[in-house]
Formats: sequence, structure tokens, C-alpha cells
Amino acid sequence: MGVGGCIRGSDRKWCVGFTAFVGLGDCLTAKFQAVLCGLQFSWDKGLRNIILESDVLDVIHALKFGLDDSSSPHLEIFAQISELLR
Repeated sequence: MGVGGCIRGSDRKWCVGFTAFVGLGDCLTAKFQAVLCGLQFSWDKGLRNIILESDVLDVIHALKFGLDDSSSPHLEIFAQISELLR
């Protein structure tokens, strides 16, 4: 499964894109992995004041309010994302 995204500047213009192969999984796993990869890429470039956008409401909801299901298959990815956002 491949994921990707782009980093834009404050003027909303494209700065750099990223892609990664992250293994196997479903569509929602891919979206969570894309968020994780994007955050890791941003942090590696020293970018901390960012706006994260996603086109999947489930991902946005989980990031804002937490995962509702403690047995979710996305719990590990979510924990890694949460750690970066602290």
C-alpha cells in the first residue's frame, strides 16, 4: 500500500511532495499512514506550525476526539500520530 501527500507553504503553494510504501492494509489504514508520514516528514524538515488536512472525516474525527474503539486496528498508528502531536 502506498501513501503520499504534499506540503504547502503559508501562501498555499506546493513546496514538496512525499510518497511511501507502508505495507498492507485497508483504505482507512492508508489515510492514517499518510497522516503519520506527512507529520514525520514535516517534523524531519523542522516544520512544527502546520495545518493538517485530510479528505477522510473518520481520520479528522479520530484526531480531534480520539478513537472510539479500543480494539480498533488503527490504534497503533493513531498512538504514533498522537505522540507526534504532543
